[in-house]
Amino acid sequence: MNEQNPRKQHKIKRISFTNILLIDLFFIGFFLCIFALFHHVIPIRYKKIVSQPTVTSKVNGDLGDKFASFFSNGKTYQTKDLYISEKLRVQLTIVQQDGITYYLEEFFLRDIHNLRSAFAENTYGKSVRDQTINIAKSHHAIAAINGDNYGLGKNRSAVIRNGVLFRDSADGDVLVLFTNGTMEIVSEDQFDGERLIKNGAYQAWNFGPSLLNEGKAMESFNTRINQKNPRTAIGYFEPGHYCFIVVDGRQAGYSTGMTMTELSKLFESLGCKLAYNLDGGKTSVMTFLDKIVNKPFAGGRETTDIIYISE
Repeated sequence: MNEQNPRKQHKIKRISFTNILLIDLFFIGFFLCIFALFHHVIPIRYKKIVSQPTVTSKVNGDLGDKFASFFSNGKTYQTKDLYISEKLRVQLTIVQQDGITYYLEEFFLRDIHNLRSAFAENTYGKSVRDQTINIAKSHHAIAAINGDNYGLGKNRSAVIRNGVLFRDSADGDVLVLFTNGTMEIVSEDQFDGERLIKNGAYQAWNFGPSLLNEGKAMESFNTRINQKNPRTAIGYFEPGHYCFIVVDGRQAGYSTGMTMTELSKLFESLGCKLAYNLDGGKTSVMTFLDKIVNKPFAGGRETTDIIYISE
């Protein structure tokens, strides 16, 4: 009788099981690659909420002559850290103290439309990204910072840009800039994009958290990321007077970064009434006159949007 060797039979079964396992692993890896491709690599173009957007350029954004003495009488002046024209003034300041380096762009505007937002590739969509400096240059920005990176993660953050409502939902507190120059923090449950547009909303950024309570520093925040990190944030003094701040971090011997508490206290010391945290980490980048002025961690990374000042 020809009986099969038990060892040989066991070997055949073991080889079959190994092959099945390898095939399963292959298909799992294949589908994971497809998932990553569509969710993180291939750009997805979103549609605007409104087909006939309310464009605030048609709305009077004149902020008056309160800061007239800060502007020029028709000529434009610029140095490595100052820009002055008849419409706006931007001052760049670099501060190094206690192992932290941060960059402050304080600016005054005659018209709110000199403060704008821009999408990477001028396209509203997920994973449509570019370097902050490239977006800034393409829009002739005098000063710029990265925005809230709306196009990454879950598609539920509020998006109003230059008077156009793109996404009418919110995830946490939202910073809203109105055409009269005022800024407000709107809670997630109170956010209504169409109503805000009708009331003059010009920009809405949704990252957070809010950093001040009626101009006073805060100790607790609606975030789990409060350790020292590179930071990007925007501050509001009064209509026509604002600032950008970028804090370098994660670079031993140069700059450790800031906690939310430290960032909050910084805005309080500047005299801001309101301040709001934007996307940070490697995304934190500030530009001035077509140059990156800070030292982004690990060389920086691409973003989906910027906030900028231009003529």
